[in-house]
Amino acid sequence: MKKFDIFLNKNIEIPPSQDLTKDISLALESSSVLRSSKYANNKTKIKFNFLKFTQLYVLKLFFITVLSSTKDGYIGFDSSCRCLIKTKEKLIINKRYEMYGKIVKEKYLTLICEKIIEIDYKKLVYQLL
Repeated sequence: MKKFDIFLNKNIEIPPSQDLTKDISLALESSSVLRSSKYANNKTKIKFNFLKFTQLYVLKLFFITVLSSTKDGYIGFDSSCRCLIKTKEKLIINKRYEMYGKIVKEKYLTLICEKIIEIDYKKLVYQLL
């Protein structure tokens, strides 16, 4: 078997005992094992929305900072606009939450929360990448 070395610009003879084409199935198997161990398993990717640009009456995920408390609920803010947050849970002012809920257009833009979770930034970065 002849092999061409691009750096020496001449042919090199490889003895038949070193011919590796016989073990092609072994090479394929080992490369598939390496490939499977190199890449992580498929994971669920997170997709979040902005209050200003989302559809009404559709359950979505938002990242909202709670600004203040009112008699109707809480005032929250994401990067696009403010909203009124209606929930039964007690929230901490100036804290950021993952909120799953529906946007309703009443007197104000209102988020009716179904689920509220404190943000775990390590988990969030893993889901975004």
